[in-house]
Amino acid sequence: LWYDSRSASAESMGTLDARTDLPAATIGTAVQPREAGSLDTARPPELSVIIPAFNEEGGIRTTVERVQAVLDQMACRSELVVVDDGSADKTAAEARAAGARVVAHPKNKGYGAALKTGILGSKADCILIIDADCTYPPEAIPRLWAHMDTADMAVGSRPITSTGITWARRPAKWFLNKLASYLVGQHIPDLNSGQRIMRRTVLMQYLPLLPMGFSFTSTITMAMLANGYQVIYEPIEYAVRTGRSFSKKRRQAASNGSPQ
Repeated sequence: LWYDSRSASAESMGTLDARTDLPAATIGTAVQPREAGSLDTARPPELSVIIPAFNEEGGIRTTVERVQAVLDQMACRSELVVVDDGSADKTAAEARAAGARVVAHPKNKGYGAALKTGILGSKADCILIIDADCTYPPEAIPRLWAHMDTADMAVGSRPITSTGITWARRPAKWFLNKLASYLVGQHIPDLNSGQRIMRRTVLMQYLPLLPMGFSFTSTITMAMLANGYQVIYEPIEYAVRTGRSFSKKRRQAASNGSPQ
């Protein structure tokens, strides 16, 4: 049974750490280019982009630059935050060099924990998450954003035949999507996509319940659908990642004695 937490209070998350209390950087409106530097910093952003990263020095700069280039062409106020989840490489430095605001965990806490830090430190009514490894297409952000006039969450749906999904992973992904669809009584084409936009007012109801690890995305998908929220899927492509996966890097860090 899924807990309906619509009455839950965001206050249960506690006081924000000063390191995550970040300064601020039209839902569904047509995308129109805006002049460089035209962001009105006196008003809060409409879209916060959160990029969790752990030892992603090989891809984070490209990801940030591609995301920012797309945001610069959109007619909404936005902010971009990279959460460095205890990286042992130059992830934070590369992200800052690309122009991102960086929040750093002193040690690795997990994918979901990095997202929670970014969400709690963001200001916008809508929150977009995207991975740091160049697998998800920033160019799809305007298409996802266009759904947010009616949706509570817009998800970038990856075809199971995408080049970034290996043959070994495809049977399990197919089974999980079918099982999740059966449990909520709705078709779920992509249960755990790492590129999606979520409405803050809905997301904050579930934030205390969301896992600190990789199940963050699948859990918020199931919770929203089970409680009747509007979830829209937008087809996207999914590329081969840059570097090793987040889970492999965590296992390597553990074997090397790095703090987890």
